Amino acid sequence: VHGGQQNTRAALDALQARDVSPHTLLVGGESAGAVAAGFWAREIGDRWPNAQLIVIGDAAGGYRSRATNALLEQWGVLDDLPDVPVYQDRQRVYFESFYVAAAQRHRTARLGEVNYANDAVQRRFMAMLGTPVTQLAKPPFAG
Repeated sequence: VHGGQQNTRAALDALQARDVSPHTLLVGGESAGAVAAGFWAREIGDRWPNAQLIVIGDAAGGYRSRATNALLEQWGVLDDLPDVPVYQDRQRVYFESFYVAAAQRHRTARLGEVNYANDAVQRRFMAMLGTPVTQLAKPPFAG
């Protein structure tokens, strides 16, 4: 059983128990970690609302396929999402939805994704999702 959510919450609880008041929070991740950075940004910002929230995702913005929703469902992610507008239609929640939810909740947050148009790993992942692409330019959702 994967315990990522429990482990992350335990780490955030431990930090919050230290009663720190950070000025700036940097949440970052690469590849699958970039998806997690967007996912956790909303809660991290909620826990420290007076801090400037900065979120940087590297090498995951190319995963623009409707098939990612099925992955989120399979992983159980859709079951525990908060009741916010971007998550209302659970069949239309994608990796980018996490960044949108964080931005809607934390209006002064700075969020960004960094990607390389010829990232072979992301192109291979898109092909596995049934949405092969030759370049990772930001097209409309495929699939």
